[in-house]
Amino acid sequence: MAKSLVELRDPSSRIPSSLEFFKVFLPNSSSLRMSIPPAFVKYFRGSIPSEAVLKDQSGQSWHVTLEELKNSVFLKNGWQEFVDSHCLKYGDFLVFQYDGNSTFDVKIFSKNGCKKELISGTSSLILEVKVKDEPRSEEEYSTSLTRCKRNDSEVRSSDCSGTAPKSRKISTTNLEELSPSKTANHVSMEPPTFELLVKHWSHNAIHIPKRVMVAHNILLKPDVVIVDEKGRSWLVTAKPISRSRFALTTGWPIFFRAHSLRVDDICTFEFVLGSDNICGELNVKITRSREGIQHEK
Repeated sequence: MAKSLVELRDPSSRIPSSLEFFKVFLPNSSSLRMSIPPAFVKYFRGSIPSEAVLKDQSGQSWHVTLEELKNSVFLKNGWQEFVDSHCLKYGDFLVFQYDGNSTFDVKIFSKNGCKKELISGTSSLILEVKVKDEPRSEEEYSTSLTRCKRNDSEVRSSDCSGTAPKSRKISTTNLEELSPSKTANHVSMEPPTFELLVKHWSHNAIHIPKRVMVAHNILLKPDVVIVDEKGRSWLVTAKPISRSRFALTTGWPIFFRAHSLRVDDICTFEFVLGSDNICGELNVKITRSREGIQHEK
């Protein structure tokens, strides 16, 4: 069998097939970190690097840390951003090719067996992004939110209905540090939106997709007012999970109960942006599932 020109010129330039491994993406275990097969760890030659680079088919790179825990090695800090950027879903098939020098070339295939189309999450031409939260377990929500406890006291509504006090002044402290871009100075022509498909663990907190935050350079206030279709409002805490990743926590359970949200209901959130794309208000429209409609009847 004829060899390629590259192999004929420099046989050592070909990466051995033994330096490859594959993983299947499972949200419950792979959203926050990805394990490297124990049998593959030997190729680190006794020296596990503290950091690595993941390079996708388009040539873009993501920096991640490697952490050894209980005889296993995980891709950790930075992996969440890789997951978000590639919209990884249950059953996606990833092939990692190691170059022997802390870089992995990653090929991604969908469940249908075809190579996954890459979608840029940073294009300034995107006017509207409609996405559903990736499936996450209740344990993952609890773990990720616990890691990012804020030092300030939690915001609590004095009204049992959950209505946000109109006289309350909302702080914008450290908005630049938590924003995707420190130079954001434009307002999108149309309000950006995202969709939440309600799951059984959504009653405590929900995540705002990073893609919509980055695509529109949104600066989120620490306290956000959620306004429903009837004009009623609820004050909710926007807690930072990591850079450009936020969760709606304190106040959200009150909104959840007030609207009797059920599994498979869809909440469509619309960002109300002010100057410099600062957002302190979300309008929400609720689309009931079949079960929810029957329940209302």
